[in-house]
Amino acid sequence: MRAHLLHLSLAIMTGTSSSRNILKGGYGPFILLFAAIAAVYGRALAYDFSPMDEHWLFVKRMNAFFDLSSIRAFFTESVLLNYYRPVWTTSFMLDVLIGGGRPWVFHLMNAVYHFAASALFFRLLLKLNLSKNVSLLAALIFAVHPVHVHAVAWIPGRNDVLLALFGLASLLLFISYLDKKKAMDLVLSLFFFVVSLFTKESAIVIPVIAAIYFFIFRQNEPQKSLLAFLGACIVVTIPWLLLRHSIVPVYPKLLEGGALFRIKDAFLALIVFTGKIFLPAGQSVMPTMEDTNVLPFAVIVILFLGACYYWGFVNKKVAVFGFAWFIVFLGIPLLSGSAKGSWEHYEHRAYLPAMGLLIAVSQLNVRKLQFLGAPRLISGFVIVVIAAFGIKAFVRTQIYEDARTFLKAGIDEAPHTPYFYQAMGELLTSEKKYSEAIACYDRYIVLNPNKAIVYSDRGATYAFMRDFRKALENYQQAIRLEPNRADFLEYRATAEFSLGMLDSAAKDMDVMKKMGGHADPRFEQTLARALEIRGYMNDYKKYSACAASDTATHYSYNMLGISLFMLNRYREALHNFNIAIRQKPNEPHYLFNRGMTYEALGETDSAYYDYNKLPALGLDFDKKVLEEMRQKLGFPEGK
Repeated sequence: MRAHLLHLSLAIMTGTSSSRNILKGGYGPFILLFAAIAAVYGRALAYDFSPMDEHWLFVKRMNAFFDLSSIRAFFTESVLLNYYRPVWTTSFMLDVLIGGGRPWVFHLMNAVYHFAASALFFRLLLKLNLSKNVSLLAALIFAVHPVHVHAVAWIPGRNDVLLALFGLASLLLFISYLDKKKAMDLVLSLFFFVVSLFTKESAIVIPVIAAIYFFIFRQNEPQKSLLAFLGACIVVTIPWLLLRHSIVPVYPKLLEGGALFRIKDAFLALIVFTGKIFLPAGQSVMPTMEDTNVLPFAVIVILFLGACYYWGFVNKKVAVFGFAWFIVFLGIPLLSGSAKGSWEHYEHRAYLPAMGLLIAVSQLNVRKLQFLGAPRLISGFVIVVIAAFGIKAFVRTQIYEDARTFLKAGIDEAPHTPYFYQAMGELLTSEKKYSEAIACYDRYIVLNPNKAIVYSDRGATYAFMRDFRKALENYQQAIRLEPNRADFLEYRATAEFSLGMLDSAAKDMDVMKKMGGHADPRFEQTLARALEIRGYMNDYKKYSACAASDTATHYSYNMLGISLFMLNRYREALHNFNIAIRQKPNEPHYLFNRGMTYEALGETDSAYYDYNKLPALGLDFDKKVLEEMRQKLGFPEGK
């Protein structure tokens, strides 16, 4: 097997076809690609969802993905507010229908799509007239490359995998159309281009790649076939643009906030993307230039450019096509990451561009190094690279195991990205690790002091810690930042309630309702009861003072009894009702109050005697209720 790998590595590095064909069977290369991907990503089938986009995409609205009628909504609504990617969204429905929403199916499908894209990349390399061994080794490097872990192990990262899959299908069919002039190939190529557009916006450059391919490799052929393809692409792209604009009229503001700074950020990101393909170090689940040391990658890029200049290329046309592929497919992600103001350059965006760089690298003319045993040295080096890439990718998949591993990686790898501190704070709060959660929220606020929801989250954590004063301070800050959030008013009301500030709590709840908020019925009832009890306590204090004075009257004792009854102090209430009735025996309301108290104490017979006197004293009482009480007590009729 080692000899086989030596032949494969020597083939890609020298660009020669003198090595014997290691895998003669037609399915051999695909089996090897499948085995490599299974080895790297197999354990991801046991992983959970990450706490990021999955929850907003499908976890929190899983029921919609069980309903096939939702497909229409996927094609007529935006996703995550700023995107129109219905094919990407619909792909999750297949996962849900197969596995009932269990994470392993999502991870399995990501690996399947990655295998399919790697296989089509292998087919493209063959179409570019690379030898089978060279094509296979390039596809293997692509399949196990660590920079693709974010695209494969992170479920939402499949948007770039699907883009590559459909984009490659479109380009391969376009090449087939140029070869065979079959109209069906043109139709299918156009179909996959449309599917690519509905997968991710970057697909709009696929016709550019097709044109570059034509002018590099088919410049002597009539341009009629190319014009037919480009014309058809324009015809379908215009309606797609109009549809997208009607649903998501949002575009990156390329010049807002300092054009030069954005251009600088994009240029640095280009260096980092290029460097990571050669040396996948300093990886991050959310890479930003602020947390990335560009210098090592710059050195790698300079060395690579020096190698290109010194060695040259076996086939300059293929190399130029590879470089063009890399730049064209990376252009939109670079500008998008720099234009949003967040300076995020996710590694899954390197998925499709990396193919172009591998195409170019495969054409490096290293024959100049064929001295002092250099070919064997190079062969061994390539074997080590493949093994190292595979091992690193395998190890890196572990950060996608669950929410904790993902967020910890985010904090470690992107320490200036606030999101991870908020999400980790929420996770720690759910685990009742409140002090650690507060530390995460504190760090977020240092990085971004103007995010209202984080103050609200921190306030909730303080509330769990029973520190309602600090909870109130955080809710107040949240309201200052976003005064129109009805839910913040309710949160503040709960803190005010816990601090005994009932009037303030009631006022906040009234304002919240006027803003259209929906109150928690349990809290609303609790607050109403507290206000009621406070009123009875005030009455209790007032009438206790009256009953203790020389001017006490039957009315004072009755009102004191009512306040005690409402405070569930029934025996004391009964004592005061007895005094009131002794002073005014025929007052029906006093008898009714005492009857209610007897019932609360479980003395139903005494309650019946009081209720039975009420009609004669002029107070209507439901005779049916009296009769039911008499029967239950077993008293004779008329008693």
